[in-house]
Amino acid sequence: NKKSSCNSRHDFLKKTASGSFALFGSQKVFLEKKRRALERAVSSNNSRINPEATASKEAIFSESNRKPGIHFSSIVINHTCPFVSPAMDDDYVKKLQEGGITLAMSTVASIHQFRGAIDQIIAFYERLENDNKLLFITQVDDIYRAKKEKKSGCWFSFSEFTACGVRYKASRYLL
Repeated sequence: NKKSSCNSRHDFLKKTASGSFALFGSQKVFLEKKRRALERAVSSNNSRINPEATASKEAIFSESNRKPGIHFSSIVINHTCPFVSPAMDDDYVKKLQEGGITLAMSTVASIHQFRGAIDQIIAFYERLENDNKLLFITQVDDIYRAKKEKKSGCWFSFSEFTACGVRYKASRYLL
């Protein structure tokens, strides 16, 4: 249903913007409650952060807040997952789940030529077909489904379109 998909996408983006999701880049977890506390600590007359706010900001990114418990109560997206790396062991998906990753995104081709990109995509789909703990994400609702079913959602992307031999402007016709 296109309408429910649009509503879900809107809700997902709204929740993401409000900080109720943990989005991973460089291992920093952002918690809504702590964000609000930090905002309250900002001095309203000169917009400078007082010492208590600095301490709160440091607490947001502290080692204790990186524990998996936070991840299990949040949507966690990691875009640095090597699903198709030849060196990856079979425990990788288990480690994702233990860490509470909801959506793991993998770059299947960045420096490969077209044939190498196709080989990486084939390897990605083979891994997906052989592991019932993975759920391929095609729409926002699938992210919530992965969370509910305690699976790791996965999706692949290209780092650049050089693997397909096209420029960015031409990519809109391919997708």
